Amino acid sequence: MGQAKKKQRHCPAVERTISAQECGANRASHYACPASCIYNPWAPANYDKALEINDRVRKKIYDRLIVELRKQGGWASIPEGADESLSSQQFFMSEIHLKKDAGGRTFIERWEAEGFKDLDNDERFLLKQQALIHVAAIEARRIVSEEECEAVDLLDPELKPFIVHDRAFSRRVVRFSHLLGWVFPMPHYHRTFGAAVDIPDVEAMETSDVVIQTARHLGAPADRTELRHWLAENFPRMAASFAAIDTDFRKRMLDVELTSERTDDMAKQIALSEQLDYDAKLVPPEFLEKAPMFITQVSRLPQDFSNMTQADRDAFIRRQYNELFMSSNIPALNQHTPRQAAQIPELRKKLIVLMKKRVRMQDEENRQNGRNEDINWMLKELGLHEIDFAPPPLRPPKEALLEAAFDDDLAAENLPPLPPPSDQPLSDGGLRVDSRRRQGVDRRIGPDRSREIIGRRVIEDGPRLQAQAFRAAAVTSIATRHMSSSRGWAPTKEFTE
Repeated sequence: MGQAKKKQRHCPAVERTISAQECGANRASHYACPASCIYNPWAPANYDKALEINDRVRKKIYDRLIVELRKQGGWASIPEGADESLSSQQFFMSEIHLKKDAGGRTFIERWEAEGFKDLDNDERFLLKQQALIHVAAIEARRIVSEEECEAVDLLDPELKPFIVHDRAFSRRVVRFSHLLGWVFPMPHYHRTFGAAVDIPDVEAMETSDVVIQTARHLGAPADRTELRHWLAENFPRMAASFAAIDTDFRKRMLDVELTSERTDDMAKQIALSEQLDYDAKLVPPEFLEKAPMFITQVSRLPQDFSNMTQADRDAFIRRQYNELFMSSNIPALNQHTPRQAAQIPELRKKLIVLMKKRVRMQDEENRQNGRNEDINWMLKELGLHEIDFAPPPLRPPKEALLEAAFDDDLAAENLPPLPPPSDQPLSDGGLRVDSRRRQGVDRRIGPDRSREIIGRRVIEDGPRLQAQAFRAAAVTSIATRHMSSSRGWAPTKEFTE
């Protein structure tokens, strides 16, 4: 009797005392367990318990699937690397969730018809929830912790926010990270499944349009309901197309010309050293028309920084760089400044796209360097309340992957040591980065158009472009340090986002 009493517990779902057996047989499936219940395995606080159940279910799924496939004369074992390869992942997603038998039932539905044999209540509930899995264009918006973030599905017209409770996912994303991935709902949050792929940026295009236009280029139906199913069946093709779009973009960023004769040949050598192969047919033709022009220029800071710490110098430079951006004419905004565009309704969507990207890059930089630089003041000044989410909590510094890659690249090039910066004025030459060469665009920037403030990065087009620009800087001997320098690349009046 005493032992039985010990196994009694109060159930907030039914508002009475129940046995442990009743709890285990009914929680979540028949009782609406609140997140505050310590016995609810699907409460966010019990994430580790949920992972244990997930591991059990995964093993039982694979064991049962192997039996079915053997009977059908198909695969007799799980391929090596099945959890890492997109093609293997797609094989299992298709066999478990997409394929239907002659009776119109999926693998899970056939199992359910047998009463979910060999599964306990928790396992049955999880499998039923996994049956609701679908492909989503995930936009992370608010990073709650290392385990949890708030997101929306950009393919959902209502953009209903939901919580993603997933350690690997939450540690990977920052505000406005965009990924195509598999998600399914749980009682108090959503979970992701398998590999998610980054959705590339296309100049001034909303991410949902990038996904839809890429899918239609590959043959997807126009109907949004049918699009979901098509994305599920063609996930690896979408991943390949996204990779091709990104590679095409990077390849054009390597079309770097230095207008100084002494460095032009070396710049071409750097560009030629990058062998980026991809299938151009995977890139929607309309994306090629949106190739941006990037113009960079260097100048010297007039301020005396001798009494400032490195952190204060960096903060000053970043603030001035952002102030310069706010008052600069941007081609993607029809040559308006961000402040002007904020007052023009038809430019608001484009402005939001640009500012999402800027916030994402700042958050990524903060995560790499262990800083908590906040640029939400820009969102507030522009009145972009719909994307004004609190910055992520401060995270431990991570290895600066960009700088490491930069160092590795320089070593691979076998270049001479970087000379000290010159105190002499810039020569008549400047740096021209022309990504529209095929469209006949050609511009040259000289020292007369230099700005007094040095920005910390090339004009906002991603870490890869930054790496290439800094490599060019190393050759021309006009960069003083890598990313954390008090001298560096300065944007001109004309920005491209």
